[in-house]
Amino acid sequence: MFKHYLYSLKDFSMNKSLTFWSLLFPLLLATMFYMSFGHLADGNNNTLDPVKTAVVIVEETEATSHFQEMLSSLEDEHNILMVTETDFETAKKLLQDNEVEGILQVSDTVTLTVSKSGINQTILKSVTDGYLHRMALIEKTAQTNPEKIQDIITALSEDVSYLKEITFSDSSATGTAQYFYALIAMTCLYGSFFGLTLGTRLQANLSALAMRRSVAPIRKMQIFICDFLAVFTINAIILLLLFAYLIFAFKIDFGNHVFLMLLTAFMGSLFGTSLGTFIAASSTKTFDFKIGILLGVSMVFSFLAGLMLNQMPQIIEKNVPIINRLNPALLISNSFYCLTFYDNYQIYIRNMVTLAIYVVLFCTASILLLRRKKYASL
Repeated sequence: MFKHYLYSLKDFSMNKSLTFWSLLFPLLLATMFYMSFGHLADGNNNTLDPVKTAVVIVEETEATSHFQEMLSSLEDEHNILMVTETDFETAKKLLQDNEVEGILQVSDTVTLTVSKSGINQTILKSVTDGYLHRMALIEKTAQTNPEKIQDIITALSEDVSYLKEITFSDSSATGTAQYFYALIAMTCLYGSFFGLTLGTRLQANLSALAMRRSVAPIRKMQIFICDFLAVFTINAIILLLLFAYLIFAFKIDFGNHVFLMLLTAFMGSLFGTSLGTFIAASSTKTFDFKIGILLGVSMVFSFLAGLMLNQMPQIIEKNVPIINRLNPALLISNSFYCLTFYDNYQIYIRNMVTLAIYVVLFCTASILLLRRKKYASL
């Protein structure tokens, strides 16, 4: 039996077409994903460059001094602005040459001059409006409740945050992670191509090899087990290579649950193999026809899991949630997401149980269908 396993392992691994779709295509797709948006996962790239600003001091007053202090804070502590103090004529030239985004003229009030609209100009307008609103509040307080003026100035000088960032794990969630999880799920489903070949090699009316096996003095169940284990081994190696590529080449964070991550991938591989075997056993159509069916099914599952549009699972969850509970590609990718970003294993266990049920059903159905087939002649 072990010798037959080694023979099947060698035979399946030499199939160039299956190797391309199951290994090289996912690696190529992962590279394209990373080149397109993988850098967005780096938190250091999520900050905007400081806005280059020309500041013209029209008149030295106490208000001017306060405004300059605020600008220094925005430049040194928060890295929002890059301030250049100059005269108005020089500032106009800098603005015309696009070397600054706007001009702030400072006296008892603040005036903003820009030459176009955009994010940087909006930031400058927000800074200006915020300062003017604060000054108006201080002046109004000075007129109505002068004894409260110091409390108002102190309150406006403090940076108050009403939001607190928390994390459920040591990993940093990114909008791009879903794409790579769906890619791994797609790779698991592409293992169904090996399963399809496995099922075809057991049907004498579809394969010359299956003809010889049908008359060989060996039980079909033994052949099935050896082939299935060989295919699973190849799929497991492919997934390990994909994981290594994503982790070491692109620094994709899969969290700390390495064993459970691999278990998820292997369970997905079992599903893909059993699905391909079932489709091979349940139809007498040509091999190319079944390849088309598998490819279409895999891409539909992957699309619904967020491979092409990462908001798709949320859209389905809002409208038809049952699809998310049954979609094997989403079960796999969602399991990765749970392991990476959450400490609760309830959803993960549910996903694994659902996949295990799929595997048992498809394998049982495949065995029953293959055992029932009889041939009048070979």
